[in-house]
Amino acid sequence: MNCVIHVVTSPCNGGAELLVRELVEEKEYYAHSSVGVYFNNQAPCAKFLHLKSNEILINVGYRDFRAIFRIRKLIREKLSQQFKVVVHGHLTSAFYFLPLATFGLDVTLIYTEHATHNNRRNGAFMRCLERIVYSRYQKVICISNATKDNLMDWIGLGFKNKIEVIYNGARNYKLTSRNDFSGDFVRFVSVGSLIKEKGFDRTIRALATIKDLDWSYTIVGDGPLFNELKYLAESLNVGDKVRLAGWQPDPESEYKSADIQLIPSRTEGFGLVAVEGLSTGLPTIASNIPGLNEVLKQGSPSSYLVSEPDNEVSWVNEIRSCRKNLIKGRRAVEEHANDQANLFSLTKMCKNYNELWSRYF
Repeated sequence: MNCVIHVVTSPCNGGAELLVRELVEEKEYYAHSSVGVYFNNQAPCAKFLHLKSNEILINVGYRDFRAIFRIRKLIREKLSQQFKVVVHGHLTSAFYFLPLATFGLDVTLIYTEHATHNNRRNGAFMRCLERIVYSRYQKVICISNATKDNLMDWIGLGFKNKIEVIYNGARNYKLTSRNDFSGDFVRFVSVGSLIKEKGFDRTIRALATIKDLDWSYTIVGDGPLFNELKYLAESLNVGDKVRLAGWQPDPESEYKSADIQLIPSRTEGFGLVAVEGLSTGLPTIASNIPGLNEVLKQGSPSSYLVSEPDNEVSWVNEIRSCRKNLIKGRRAVEEHANDQANLFSLTKMCKNYNELWSRYF
């Protein structure tokens, strides 16, 4: 019997957590059982969720060392039942705790790197420590080539044989045929946590400079910058145009009611929301940064990359180009967007991971 145990801090809160829950789903093509292990469910979004029978809360904080012993106990229970076990970690807490939780146990240890950059990479001491931790993993998966390149720069070429790329998948929604677009009123949408890295201050500032057309801007997400972004919009006299909609478990309706998606991220490992929006036929304007520019195809009628993301004029120029293409023919834009999204399906991602785990059973 084979089992993959996924460990992540929370069952929701961001793209990594969403993907873990998808990987924990029992698929007909999996040759193993799956278990999801979450540190706790204290994130505000968790109140909307119902955990399945193969999802377990260990009820500790993200930095609580008791997690090591509780995870180890779960793994030993599986081993005692004669399971071959792969332990797959996601995000920082799992990254550090799993090598300790699995020490001396007959398991395969895998980690997925979900970001091109993180705050751990800010000093020489951390580089030495992380090389030790990464050495404990049999395989490290990166969600994009940009993520792989940045990780290699951080830990060195000696880890090259441990690292491979499996592109993320995203929820692919049904292609929506929207009404003809006159361009007189533009509905913008962004989805993501309200943190500095997501860059929503950039698009609020850029939109505030547009005086010759009417628009609205919905930001779906929650986080520590909620009040700061609200104040920014009000201070720029666009508070009535910017709606902070809070976190939503399924933003499909927000994508489908919009005309253009904006992704002003400062860093991005991949770009799940880009794929989600594109799948509905929504053209997307995003920062031209590693990770995102592997998902979005520059020069297409559905994808626009902003070369100077801190420059409001650069955003406005891309917005005007996108608006022009929508006026010219919205249906062609929608179909191209959906085709691009289909390159990054959840099914494809899960099958690629299944092939990876099967090597160790």
